[in-house]
Amino acid sequence: MSSNVCIVRSLILLFIHLGFKEISANECGTTEYIDPKIVGGTATVRGAWPFLAALFYVEDPKFFCGSTVISGKHVLTAAHCVQQKNSRRKLAPEDVTVLLGAYNLDLKIERGIEQRDVEAIYLHPDWRAFSDQYDADLAILVLSRIVEFTKYIRPICMPADDLPIDTPGSIVGWGLSERSTDNHPESIPLHAYTKALNDSYCYTTQQFLALFSSTRVFCGGGEGSPNKGDSGGGFFILSGSSWTQYGIISASISDARGNVLPNSFTLYTNLRAFRSWIDETVEKDGSSVMTAREKEKVKTDVWCNYEIVLESLYKCSVWGVNVTNTNFEVGSFTGSHVNGYDAQNVTEIWFWTGTLEHIPFGIGRKFNVLEKFWVSYDDRNLGLKRLQRSNFKDMGHLWYIDVKYNDVDTVDEDTLRDLPNLKYFVINNNKLKMLQKHTFEKNTKLKHVNANSNQLQFVHGDLFKNNQLLEEALFKDNNLKTISVDFTRLGSIKTIDFRGNQCIDKELGDVNNSTELQTLLNYQCNRMDRFFFS
Repeated sequence: MSSNVCIVRSLILLFIHLGFKEISANECGTTEYIDPKIVGGTATVRGAWPFLAALFYVEDPKFFCGSTVISGKHVLTAAHCVQQKNSRRKLAPEDVTVLLGAYNLDLKIERGIEQRDVEAIYLHPDWRAFSDQYDADLAILVLSRIVEFTKYIRPICMPADDLPIDTPGSIVGWGLSERSTDNHPESIPLHAYTKALNDSYCYTTQQFLALFSSTRVFCGGGEGSPNKGDSGGGFFILSGSSWTQYGIISASISDARGNVLPNSFTLYTNLRAFRSWIDETVEKDGSSVMTAREKEKVKTDVWCNYEIVLESLYKCSVWGVNVTNTNFEVGSFTGSHVNGYDAQNVTEIWFWTGTLEHIPFGIGRKFNVLEKFWVSYDDRNLGLKRLQRSNFKDMGHLWYIDVKYNDVDTVDEDTLRDLPNLKYFVINNNKLKMLQKHTFEKNTKLKHVNANSNQLQFVHGDLFKNNQLLEEALFKDNNLKTISVDFTRLGSIKTIDFRGNQCIDKELGDVNNSTELQTLLNYQCNRMDRFFFS
């Protein structure tokens, strides 16, 4: 950690224990030391951060990166610890050993330490070593043998909710010692406070940071800054009595020795954006990650105006809704049902007046045959900010989603995973920055996507890999610079619109077939690339 952190270098022994209350070793994010206000700003004490793990080279046994324990057989680190930027070489499992429960790296023997070889390394498939951006900067290492959890070795909690901006967080690691003249790491891990900041503040204050950023990172700053060797470690936030890891230390501006420049910001991989990949990767080896306990849900009653539409749809129209937090759960739906109908007949719900910043939990439990889901009314903005998997729990019959004219900037990659019957996805006129690779992976019946008038910068080449029935793809008026989808593989495609983007400036409705369309797309994108980058 850097000197501007004002970290006290002397070790302060803490004898205050959690009331000597026994804590289950299987709980995530727990530690046997209580007062984080005392621990904060000092050198750490043994056992205070049991989810830290140190990565060492095998051939030349020296520490090179931090990591965190996420299961009995997995640790999480940064992708650039495994494959450095601008390098084709990737570390192989036999190149790395993991030290768990470690505290003083200068000691040869320490009680509670477990050393493990590495059985496999999973780099996130979106990591690009030769790109300026630090997008998808995460990797998972599989340990050769399961490790038993003790008071010195415990798993960290993974986030269930969005990253809370401007909330104090902590970074901990064995990064470069400023007293060392030979790039030697700290003997014991140092702790410092920092804070997740608003992206626009970071990138207007230090504009060059935007070149290295992506929609799946967040920036942080404050008292604490990481140094060389802290990479791969976590950005932690304390909730109640347990810690949750929201980020991975990814990139910062440093001098030739690796010391972070004073008053500079740091980029962190946003783990909330990668929960689906983390969960699935860990499950390959029969393990699972632990999730932070969600906030206690606030019950809210929702009033419905029930009506029959077209003699086949029974609709609940919601007026005057007011949901401004992520922890709202439907208590009940009130309103008078049409004679002979009840909740088991509701096939459509339409939020069309009020404020709906977050979709409340539990809608699918009340209306379990829903087919259509609306949060829109012409150009009326209800303020919806995010879509995530829990929004559509127990809605397996859903085939239509319409959230146009809102403020949605994020769609979690697994949002639509439980909707095998989805055919229409309408999200135009929002603030969407990315549709991740596997967004529509499980929606094999998908026919229509309308993402016009958002802030998308690229469309992933495999976005529609499993959507052979897709007929319409509308991406007009975004910020697209490249389009890598091969539409010739989609035999049902009829309409596509990429007008109003940097990459496309022609009407696409006059082409005769998908091959001609793809030729036009490639021509336009290549021509514009040459214009912008020559």
